[in-house]
Amino acid sequence: MISSCRLRRLAEEEERQRLEEKETERRRLEQAEKEREWRKKEQKRRQLEMIQKIRREEEERRAAELELLRLEEAMSKEEERRRLAAMEDHEKREYLQKQKEEEEERKKAVEARKSREEEAAQWAKEEARLQAELFARQRALLEQQLQFRRGLLTEAGALGQTQDISRAWVYSYFQLIQLLGLAEVPTAQEDSPKDMS
Repeated sequence: MISSCRLRRLAEEEERQRLEEKETERRRLEQAEKEREWRKKEQKRRQLEMIQKIRREEEERRAAELELLRLEEAMSKEEERRRLAAMEDHEKREYLQKQKEEEEERKKAVEARKSREEEAAQWAKEEARLQAELFARQRALLEQQLQFRRGLLTEAGALGQTQDISRAWVYSYFQLIQLLGLAEVPTAQEDSPKDMS
């Protein structure tokens, strides 16, 4: 028969191993959480840099367009001044009236285009908001499923240590959970309960 002293040492060794495994798992989860936070911050930093780069390029493009437009307007005014100087009075009146009508048409076209652009921007903003809400809901659901899955793994591991439950029983248990749509079934290499045979 095994002496009570040896039984006590075995129990202490098992308890020590259990505590070490628990501490290892805690450290693993803590490290995984740190890595997730780092990835989120890194992704946010890259996105911010990209936005700033796009903004700078857009400002430079607009500045170049405005300068080109200023030069074109200056040349157009000089050309118009020379043209008017060579016209008779009645020709000037007809020309100026035509210019006025064309300017009014241009203003109407600009206002219509601006209205369409504002509507498109508002639609894009609303679409982006809806997509962000959908992504947030999907992420929250995924995190909930992962948390539930970890709970199942912990529960199955505890049951395996306290009761005589086979690996096949645990696998069937997770199959049932999957059929109910509550969680994903872990693979044999991923998150499988240890020492369940």
